[in-house]
Amino acid sequence: MNCYVHPEKEAVGICAKCRKFICSECSEKFGDGYFAGIDPKIKDKNYCKKCASKVIRETIEKLEPLPRNNIILHIILLLFTFGIGNIIYFLYIRNRQKQWFGRYR
Repeated sequence: MNCYVHPEKEAVGICAKCRKFICSECSEKFGDGYFAGIDPKIKDKNYCKKCASKVIRETIEKLEPLPRNNIILHIILLLFTFGIGNIIYFLYIRNRQKQWFGRYR
């Protein structure tokens, strides 16, 4: 059997999604990578380039997006932390610096 994209090349496998014969140049395999970790069903299966892009898109769609309220909460906490840090610096450390450097003048 020959590859459906490259008829002059011998097929090395069958696409797991569309069941067409594919050569080594057309074959995509998800080993122990990122996408195989998300969806173990795609691990170590041959896909043609067209079906591989569909599988990646479907796998990405399975991921849950971060809720927006978590992001907003983290930004508020970050700004609050910077504010407390500045208050401590200007009220405590600046006064101490005046005392420390005032001794040597």
